Amino acid sequence: MPIGVLTVRPWQAGISAAVLPRAYQDILEVFADHRAGMLPAGRVSAAVGLGSDKSKIEGLRSKLNKLAERGWLDLEGPGMFVLPLRVAGSVARSVGKPAH
Repeated sequence: MPIGVLTVRPWQAGISAAVLPRAYQDILEVFADHRAGMLPAGRVSAAVGLGSDKSKIEGLRSKLNKLAERGWLDLEGPGMFVLPLRVAGSVARSVGKPAH
């Protein structure tokens, strides 16, 4: 494996978000804590402590898209992401919280 590459495994039933790099776990925890559903990249960026700088948001958007491509998040319209129910338990197991 090349040095510096973060591996984002595809979601599958029975695995915990703990298999993901810490930065991706932090993103999923934001969604698990946000019960209202959909979040745009800017709100997630602020919640993980990156702020509202456009370059930070775009970097985070790349991570969000990768999580969506791998099944950890769903893309619900332009730039809006949501933690699907099928994944909520995986995230809860990794952070010790009850699934919603």
